[in-house]
Amino acid sequence: MNDLTARLNFIRSAEPLKDTLRSAYTASGKTESVAEHSWRLTLLALTFADCCPGADTLKLLKLCIIHDLGEVISGDVPAPQQTTNKAVAERADFQSLLVDLPEPLKKEFSALWDEYDNAQSTEAKLAKAFDKIETIMQHNQGKNPPDFDYLFNLGYGKKYTDATELTRKVREILDTETQQHHKQQSAASRANLGCVEIKAFVPAIDFETSKAFYSDMGFTKTSDGHGVAYFFLGNCSFLLQQCDKDNPPSPLMMHLLVEDVEQWHSHIQQMKIAETYHVEVSALMEQPWGMREFLLSDPGKVQWRIAQNI
Repeated sequence: MNDLTARLNFIRSAEPLKDTLRSAYTASGKTESVAEHSWRLTLLALTFADCCPGADTLKLLKLCIIHDLGEVISGDVPAPQQTTNKAVAERADFQSLLVDLPEPLKKEFSALWDEYDNAQSTEAKLAKAFDKIETIMQHNQGKNPPDFDYLFNLGYGKKYTDATELTRKVREILDTETQQHHKQQSAASRANLGCVEIKAFVPAIDFETSKAFYSDMGFTKTSDGHGVAYFFLGNCSFLLQQCDKDNPPSPLMMHLLVEDVEQWHSHIQQMKIAETYHVEVSALMEQPWGMREFLLSDPGKVQWRIAQNI
């Protein structure tokens, strides 16, 4: 095998890292890959390199790129599940990737992996710290499951991030974010998200004719005012809404009657629904028909009126 082919084969052997998943989630809710973590770790180190005057930037970047390559073979092990022999197993996996490389390159890559694992040099201390920092950043930035353990982050990798003044200060910022996420999560878990009823709005251009139509169909009208009539039949109901004759009916609208509209509104804000999905959420409003409500649009432009009787 010639030198060039051996190098290409090594790169090919690293390709599965793109599909090797970690336990973190991206901001869109996708499970993060090890390759994505390694890329942003390297970007993080490069971004802070000018704050580390005593470090060799090139070596620091090499350490960041190399550090998780062994996970191509056996995958990532989440921190709570790691054992003392993780590094031994991962080093053996890493060595198996290097087998066909030219000897000088094999020795260089092995030395870099060992330097990172030992975390004694200036560059290795920084790489280790940035690795923990990137992980915590992703945990704070990701769209996580409701039961995500934010408190675990407060102790995670602290001995490494405390190793330099720079990474200690960066960690302090992230710990504040982590605590805020935990508070929001706790508040959301206590929120009263009980629902009373869900109904669709049915548009009516000729309001009086439509009311007669649904009455003749067998529905019972129980309220009628402010351009909205409430019809029910058995356990089923809907809201008939008067529309402007000169304008087409609005997109589908849904009505969700809830037990505590304040907590629903707070929950929507804490979950960053508007920012995540690029939708609109209105302020809370008191309506003349005896409800307190807010409006929420979904990604398909369906409008929800979430309300509580007052």
